[in-house]
Amino acid sequence: MKEQLLGNPQEIINYLKEWLSRHNEETKMVPIVQDLVNRTEWEFQTLSEMPEDAVEFFSPEFVKEYADSTDFIKESLPLPPMFQITVGSSAASISSASSSKIYNVVTRAGEVDDDSLGKWSSKCTLQYRELQEKQKRIEKVKQKLNNLNPDRIKELEQAYQEYSEAKSNEDKRISAGIAMRNVLEHFKGDLYELARNHHGENMTWERMAEILSIGGVGSIEHKALKNQEEEWRSLERRLSGVAKGQKLGLIADLDDIWTRLLDHLYIVLGLTGF
Repeated sequence: MKEQLLGNPQEIINYLKEWLSRHNEETKMVPIVQDLVNRTEWEFQTLSEMPEDAVEFFSPEFVKEYADSTDFIKESLPLPPMFQITVGSSAASISSASSSKIYNVVTRAGEVDDDSLGKWSSKCTLQYRELQEKQKRIEKVKQKLNNLNPDRIKELEQAYQEYSEAKSNEDKRISAGIAMRNVLEHFKGDLYELARNHHGENMTWERMAEILSIGGVGSIEHKALKNQEEEWRSLERRLSGVAKGQKLGLIADLDDIWTRLLDHLYIVLGLTGF
């Protein structure tokens, strides 16, 4: 099982490194291609202004060679693939969904009374949260939220402030839980409203996923978006507990809840094209 699990990230690491390597090689070609553009623009300008009497200076052989050189350039410099921004958004969200599930397993393992599991969990959860900060996850979520509903940015900033203060002040835990739950609930409301065909239409997460998933019904994006309903419900239950004063155990750990909240927002926003 462990070897099977390890095969997935190793395959993706190798694939993405090769992708980056090829992209870097393409980047090295840009100055060469730009030189070709500049010279060819000169050729076009010169030939377009050419007097009719100058045509006789070009032999039929050159005309054929010129056409051959055009074909050669197109063959030797095939056009790079066109990427749509939604493709990158989907890949980032699908990858994040996998990372988030692994993170959740790691945190649960830390609840077991086992020294090796505890050390592994503590180390990896800390690394994951540091990775979120390094990748500026909160800023990326705010950028995406701005396209959905700018009001949600203010709520997220307020939630982050309450959460930060609660880390050093136990009295702030309840207000932090309420602020984070507000973001979660209003976020779902925004998605439901966007998916409705008319005001007041009954909406469910499953129906919303069918309408808003950028991959369409049956796609991997659609499946991942549907699966996020379970994460939404889990976060809502935990935050409701915190709002009622619950303090003990992983279920009330604000660091863990905040990490998972950011993941949930980022994943869902990406899967819906924001």
